Amino acid sequence: MVRRTADDYWRYAAMAAIALAALIKLLLAAHVAFIWEEASYRIAGSHPAWGFADTPAGAPLLNWLSAAVFGETRLGARLIFWLAGALIPLAVWRLADDVAGPRAAALAGLMAAVIPPVFVAGAHAYPEPILQLLFVTLLIALSGGLRSSDRRWWIAAGVICALGLAYHYRFWFVPAGLGLFAVATPQGRNLLKTRDPWIAGAIAAIGLAPGLIHNIQTGFASFTFQAAGRQEWSFWPPGLLYPLEQAAILTPVIAAFAALGALQLWRSVRRGEAFAGLVLFPAALIWLLFALLAPLNKDYLLHWPFMAYAPLLPFAAIEAERWMHGARWRAWVTAGGVALAAVASLGWAVNLMAWQSAGETRLYGGDLEDWSDLHRPLDTALLRLPGDAPTIVVASDHVTASQIAVAADPGVPVYALDHPTDAAQGFQYYWDKWGRGEADLPDGAEAVIALREPDYLYRSAERTAFRARLCGRFGDIEKLATVPLAPGVVRVSIYTARAGGETPPAACPLLPKAMIEQPQAAERMARDARPVYGVAAHPDGVRRIDVLLDGRVIAGTDQRHDLPGYRFPEVLDFDPAYPAVYWDLRVDFAPYEPGKHALGVRVTTGTGETVESDHRIIYLK
Repeated sequence: MVRRTADDYWRYAAMAAIALAALIKLLLAAHVAFIWEEASYRIAGSHPAWGFADTPAGAPLLNWLSAAVFGETRLGARLIFWLAGALIPLAVWRLADDVAGPRAAALAGLMAAVIPPVFVAGAHAYPEPILQLLFVTLLIALSGGLRSSDRRWWIAAGVICALGLAYHYRFWFVPAGLGLFAVATPQGRNLLKTRDPWIAGAIAAIGLAPGLIHNIQTGFASFTFQAAGRQEWSFWPPGLLYPLEQAAILTPVIAAFAALGALQLWRSVRRGEAFAGLVLFPAALIWLLFALLAPLNKDYLLHWPFMAYAPLLPFAAIEAERWMHGARWRAWVTAGGVALAAVASLGWAVNLMAWQSAGETRLYGGDLEDWSDLHRPLDTALLRLPGDAPTIVVASDHVTASQIAVAADPGVPVYALDHPTDAAQGFQYYWDKWGRGEADLPDGAEAVIALREPDYLYRSAERTAFRARLCGRFGDIEKLATVPLAPGVVRVSIYTARAGGETPPAACPLLPKAMIEQPQAAERMARDARPVYGVAAHPDGVRRIDVLLDGRVIAGTDQRHDLPGYRFPEVLDFDPAYPAVYWDLRVDFAPYEPGKHALGVRVTTGTGETVESDHRIIYLK
């Protein structure tokens, strides 16, 4: 009879966790809706170039390749990324074999299978799994190069690094960290006295070409956006919580072991161990850079430093194994920390799957709406067109155009308009380059227009001017519907029109004559008295404004006024009472049942005509 050891149990646990995590991610990849970056990269990848708005050529091309080879289904478009995500724990285990004993190596693989930063990698066709896998495999190659005289390890390291550099700008921090180690430490400078690291570096430098060529072609637009346009450079105190947020994402026990592992790596560097520096310097550069940027940018994203964690896991596992010795309760704490990470990852997976159901109990995470829900409304709108001219779909912005082209698949050419939100990243440059920008709209074409609805349209001069400009570019505009994408935060209005016409603002449906500003779409509200307000403007004047809940009048007013401290855009001066186009009420929601409701407003004009706003979803608690 074979006697099992503790090492065996850790190994079996790691193998089971890796297999289960891969299966769960496969299920997610097959079912969850496309996020906008997936659609964006696939569209860009179908037009090969040296780079795209926020990345070199690699990321868009790989998204396009997965869909081209394995099919445009959700799973097919993500299969390469799922495979990369499934391989990360195995790569971490392999890296740990070079630096740790069997138990710590298995524990490293187990940690990699369950921690959220790795678990989330592979459910979407997003750069994260590729970046993490490339970083870990690069370290495996560097470890092999240091431990042997076989030059092939260094050549492999150069190739892997080149692929990373050509894939995404975030990977550029890895060779930057390696270079910092090479010049700042004695052991790094000793490496530079040998030939193999230079060979690896020369090969890696080839990967810089796509990004550099693209930036030269575009006046360094991508570099400028990443270095300056993405940051607000104003102090944002919640960003100081970045270390705590990252520890919570890693989960506390594993975060503590990772921190201890990083500390031991630093001590190893001080003792002259080269490989410790090759791991620590890139990982620390990535983590510290984003920690410094977080308090200066309220829009920073939590996943930016994720690629720093997988390489630290072998050393976190070494610290965990060392700490477990001597007391059984310590082993239980370690196992509990791993279990907590698994629960956190499973919770994320359950919530992601909940987005595919019709209920409103899901947690809102942003960018998770199912844009394929627009397929039927767009198809209905296309069937309403006369059919005696070319047919196109015109989308308000880059995200809307990309999601419609990929997820809603209208079967006709999709064009993107010059929306002000796209200016920072320069997305419109690419649509113009592809012949699908606003300047390329064919005169006389029959168009279905899809506009994403903001909550405060008339509080933004840029957005209002954008709508007014469209009124001057389209004729015969008719609004068909406003479609909320569950849970209702994102709303897309569908219109039919003729490109090349002109509609005066007073008669233009793209400029709503009745709208609610507050409550915002999909807001979860207590059932109490609260302000409800918005804008009502009409060429015939406004006699009354009624607030509707599920089609029933619940409040009303015949008063409008100017908004103190703010003048609504002059495009609304067709109303005789302009600038007094603002209305506000205090509405008591206590009598109404908890749950999902439709909130709208009906405007009665001076001639007795009625105009209704779109009905946004709200949730009463």
